[in-house]
Amino acid sequence: MEKSVVCILCPKGCAIKVDMVKDTVKEVCGYGCIRGKEYAVSECTHPIRSVTGLVRVSNREYVMLSVKTDKAVPKEKIFDVIEKLNAICVDAPVYIGDIIQRDICGADIVATKTVL
Repeated sequence: MEKSVVCILCPKGCAIKVDMVKDTVKEVCGYGCIRGKEYAVSECTHPIRSVTGLVRVSNREYVMLSVKTDKAVPKEKIFDVIEKLNAICVDAPVYIGDIIQRDICGADIVATKTVL
């Protein structure tokens, strides 16, 4: 089976074709660099994504804290991460880069802004 992937790692946006037999990559063509090839193989065999979201700040009225995973998580785990984010509530002050929660589906949740 042939899958088509558009590489998002650089502005070139290479259209990459990945020929697969069952779950094994047979051939990859159309990539402009080795990073593109690795991205296409990963996207076809085990896609991963960074997750961003918001968590509540308990001691600030009408304030939410933007957060993200410190590394990409398997695509099938995205909704698990979001569900756990919905349950998190932090107290200010929080600083950009602070770890809000450790090991949610293999990634730490990190603050992406400062709330004083």
